[in-house]
Amino acid sequence: MSRYRKIFQLNSVTITVIYLVFAALWILFSDQLLLLFVKDVDTLTRYSTLKGLLFVFTTSLMLYFLVQFSNNNIKDAQEVVDKALDSVKIATWSINLKTNENSTSPHHYKLFGLKERPQKWDLNDFYRMVHPDDVSDVKKAFIEAIETRTPYLAEFRITWPDESIHWMKSQGTVHENEQGEATHITGVIEDITETKMLEQEYDREKELFERIFEQIPVMVDIYDPEINSIRVNEAFVNTLGWSNKEIQEIDLLGACYPDAKMREKAQQVMSEADGSWYKFEVQDKFGNMHIQEWSNIQLSDNSIIGIGLDVTERTEYQKQLKERNDFIETTLENLPIGVAVNSIDAGETTLINKRFSEIYGWPKETLTDVNSFFEHVYPDEKYRKNMIEMVTADLSSKNPERMNWEGVKITTKTGEKKIINAKNIPVYDQNLMISTVVDVTERVHAETRLAESEHNYRLLFQKSPQPMWIYNPENFRIIEVNNAAVKHYGYSRKEFYGMNLMDIRPEEDRDHDKIIIDRDKAKPLSETGEFRHLKKSGEIIHVRVSGASINYFGKSYRFILVNDITEQKKAEEMVLASIVEGENKERARIAQELHDGLGQYLAAANMNFDSVKSSIENLTEKKQNQFKTGLNLLKNAIAETGQISRNLMPRVVDDYGLALAIESLVDSYQNSSSISLDYFHNIEGLDLPREVQFNLYRIAQEGLSNAIKYADATKINVQLIKDELDLILTIDDNGIGFDVNDEDFKVGLGFQTIKTRTGALGGNFELDSKPNRGTFLNVVVPINNNTSNSDG
Repeated sequence: MSRYRKIFQLNSVTITVIYLVFAALWILFSDQLLLLFVKDVDTLTRYSTLKGLLFVFTTSLMLYFLVQFSNNNIKDAQEVVDKALDSVKIATWSINLKTNENSTSPHHYKLFGLKERPQKWDLNDFYRMVHPDDVSDVKKAFIEAIETRTPYLAEFRITWPDESIHWMKSQGTVHENEQGEATHITGVIEDITETKMLEQEYDREKELFERIFEQIPVMVDIYDPEINSIRVNEAFVNTLGWSNKEIQEIDLLGACYPDAKMREKAQQVMSEADGSWYKFEVQDKFGNMHIQEWSNIQLSDNSIIGIGLDVTERTEYQKQLKERNDFIETTLENLPIGVAVNSIDAGETTLINKRFSEIYGWPKETLTDVNSFFEHVYPDEKYRKNMIEMVTADLSSKNPERMNWEGVKITTKTGEKKIINAKNIPVYDQNLMISTVVDVTERVHAETRLAESEHNYRLLFQKSPQPMWIYNPENFRIIEVNNAAVKHYGYSRKEFYGMNLMDIRPEEDRDHDKIIIDRDKAKPLSETGEFRHLKKSGEIIHVRVSGASINYFGKSYRFILVNDITEQKKAEEMVLASIVEGENKERARIAQELHDGLGQYLAAANMNFDSVKSSIENLTEKKQNQFKTGLNLLKNAIAETGQISRNLMPRVVDDYGLALAIESLVDSYQNSSSISLDYFHNIEGLDLPREVQFNLYRIAQEGLSNAIKYADATKINVQLIKDELDLILTIDDNGIGFDVNDEDFKVGLGFQTIKTRTGALGGNFELDSKPNRGTFLNVVVPINNNTSNSDG
């Protein structure tokens, strides 16, 4: 039946052709058929009329059946189309733009989740089922298609009565009448929910792939040979430096493999894409070389995925590990102690270094395991049995502290007797026992000799007439003292044991002394230094101290020898005071002679020359110039003589006191140089002996003169300060400085003068300077009882 319908599928053209053929046949053969049966003309005319009626009836009947037949075919075809559309979830629709009526295919309602076809379905019904978030977009597309006469296309969601969401795709065409007015829009609507779900699944998988691709910690590249394009992940970019955009613009193989052979190998591995791993030297964007391993795989679409591992660090680590192992083996072989390694369970020896064989006196080939070791090293059977029992018990305890044996006697292959200290280190997780040995034969003999001399040493230490002690350099605690120290300082031996080095020093000296002691304690033998010590009675003494490192009962301590130089110090101060006093008296004498003798002669000469000054007009011009020059030189000599006299014995100290005298000195330097000088003092009302004032003035004069001449400074600070015990004069500058610790540094005459004058006053002189850090001069003079405060 279906084949028959296929053959006789009718349309307007087919029906017209059939009608024309039938009409033509009727016209050609109907009259001839009548002539065969009717001969009479009147009868023939009457039958011709009937023939015409029969033709009309027959053709009408034929056209009816043909149209009916065609309609049936169309209906069947429509049912087939509807079923086909229903099976693929597609429906047709047509909207009358004037009436807003919507004509749909029979199964249209199923796409909207309706159980039966509604009797009425217009555009508003459609909009009510569209998802609220999509309604405006659908309307906009619909209106735009009508206004622009362009195809209508929209993808949107609808909400079924069961509240499930479905995706739809609708497209249509706008139809116009003869006046160009839009009358209808027809189209199809398709349920694309499954497609959307597949797209979403594809998007999720694509996103997952992208995240894996970008975040995987190995380098990945994807090469598409059809478009000759390559894409790389973030690990590739971070490792080799090229971005995806840069890779498209360069010859990547040429850039990564500058060596032609390596590049050819990489090209071959990439074309084979057999999944095997190969190692390459790869150059990055910045010219750095990397050691990498690459594998390539070809996919079904002919694209090639490359996976790379940068093993530069691993290769370097392996290289370093090998070097370290070689170093360890070399080190073990050349260690000054013997080392051997054996397995714990089997006792087999796996390593013996050269020193181990030398100490025990047996070759490596002989000491193959624990049993052979005991048999050869301990030839005496009884002694060997005792050693085996002791070592076995200690090892079985698994207590590392017990695996340490000192003073063990062994016998070498030549019969030589030795004393060794041995220690075993178990490594249970690797089933290894590490044995170390040290030859202490000479040390034991030396200790024996040392023990014999210990008595003599202690006797010498205790009987020495000079104070001595031993202290711990880590915490300065006194460990031992001799009888002379107990007697001289007044502390009992028990009191000394509870004290440290800082306890026998004045509090103001402790910080300074600690720095010196910390500096010297690392020296085997420290230079002799002068310090102030404090006796138990509170008396301060001056001492000269020397120290040396000493091993005392196996510990590193410091040995100290003390020489009391208090009386010597006082004698030196008296000598210095006498020298300075004599110098001052000599200066005063010379100044007086210059003033009273030479000064008077020069003044008289000046007066005589001035008296004849008005009479020189009679002389020649040359003689007049010579006279004026001589007179000026004479005046300069008078001024210079006065300055020398004042410098030798400055009266400003006697006239105005120390504070104003130094202020005048600072002002004179300030006026004669571009250096900024600041002066501060707090000694108003302080009555000082003339000797102290004069010497401090000289010290300030010498210090400022040195700073002005040599420091190349822009600022100098001078301070004269008194506290409860001392008078302090400081001069510091920001000049070029010098290194006081330099071997080539020598104290000049100026600093030596300052030191001498300070010593004469019983004070302390300190000089500190560093290159480019300036110089600091500090003079501290005790006020003692020779001064008085006017405030009472």
